Amino acid sequence: MMVFVLGADHGRDERFTVHSMTSAVPAARLTLVPPGQHHVLNEAVFHTEDPYCMTIRAGGRVDPDFKLRLEEWIHPLMQAPFSWIHLLPDTETASFQSRFRPGEAGPVIWNLQIMKSLGLKFPGNEVLPCEIMMEWYQMQEMHGTHPGCSQESSDWSPSRYKFRDWQRKGQEWKKLAPILLSPKTSLGMSAEVQKPRLSIVLTVYNEPDYMQWAVRSVLAQTSGSWELMMIDDGSTDHTGCLMQKLASEYPFHIRCVKHPCNLGKAAALNTALEHVRAPWLLELDADDWLDPHAVQSITEMMSTLQPEAAFLYGNHSEWREENDRNLSYRGASGYSTQLDIKDMLISGAPLAPRVFRTETLRALGGWKTDDPARGRLYEDMLMIIRILQNNQARFLQGIGYNRRIRSNSITRTHQEQYNHWREWVMGMYSL
Repeated sequence: MMVFVLGADHGRDERFTVHSMTSAVPAARLTLVPPGQHHVLNEAVFHTEDPYCMTIRAGGRVDPDFKLRLEEWIHPLMQAPFSWIHLLPDTETASFQSRFRPGEAGPVIWNLQIMKSLGLKFPGNEVLPCEIMMEWYQMQEMHGTHPGCSQESSDWSPSRYKFRDWQRKGQEWKKLAPILLSPKTSLGMSAEVQKPRLSIVLTVYNEPDYMQWAVRSVLAQTSGSWELMMIDDGSTDHTGCLMQKLASEYPFHIRCVKHPCNLGKAAALNTALEHVRAPWLLELDADDWLDPHAVQSITEMMSTLQPEAAFLYGNHSEWREENDRNLSYRGASGYSTQLDIKDMLISGAPLAPRVFRTETLRALGGWKTDDPARGRLYEDMLMIIRILQNNQARFLQGIGYNRRIRSNSITRTHQEQYNHWREWVMGMYSL
């Protein structure tokens, strides 16, 4: 049987796992999968005729009797058949449980026949915020149609080396797990979706990978009073196909429109504005995502608002994208409860979340495309300035929005244009 050692980085964790596995299961064919190299795993699975394989995180160790137990675990894969068996820490062994690192799955035995029949591949961090979530994601995807099972075992042990507190791995897992482990359910027609209270707008240009986690976070919402309006702004890759697939899977909640060519962010938002049905609109960037309670928190606040309130904003969680595309949690960030336009322009930092009253947006004619940036940059700041000329902003309590900080994002790679645009907008609106 093939055994894949995940997160292999030529360090001590890898050496411990390889030594224990080759000693306990000499016939196992080990393949080392370095971080970010999940394609190695997918290629091997695609070409093998083996019915099963196993993944284990670097640092995990198996006991000498592991081979005997392995044969016992494979039996239910053949008989049930289960799609996977996940080995969990033995809850009766306190020291063992305490060493289990947050977010790290135990060894998983996979039924490759079922996996291939579903057309599934192991995802990497082009889809997931953190590579360490791969096994959990795959188990969730398979469990929807072919259940798996979890088995407590003391025949293996996790890495001896715990994450450091400064790495914030526990906080990361606490924030991401509710989205990752949210069960896949069919969202049918309901009174909530017939008259949604919040329209979530996602505009995308050639970002199919980031978009998948954003959509997953919307599907994980605790409230069903939302619709998702997706705009493909003339993508030249498979973004449009992915949007169509999602819309067909959730036809009552998700709709999509495709531009024939790339028109820019403001134009895409205006297209969405023509189609949305809810009284409020939440702008969700394709590389960001929502906490599961976000829609519920926003809709609860709506009932307390006066008519002059037309814009809602709040704090957000920041995640920095590293060179390997894994995310690291940086903590909470945001603005004061009293929004100051000049401070916003001086800092140049975008507000997130951004929630607009739909009728106010339409009364203003939507987002502008005739400013110096032609609606391709800073369209969010310009809309906020225009709205607050005659309306008020309200601060959203709590944090329900997650913002990804990328070194190659559009805004960051065009910072040299910002000073010119800021001078223009301050003169135009007498700021």
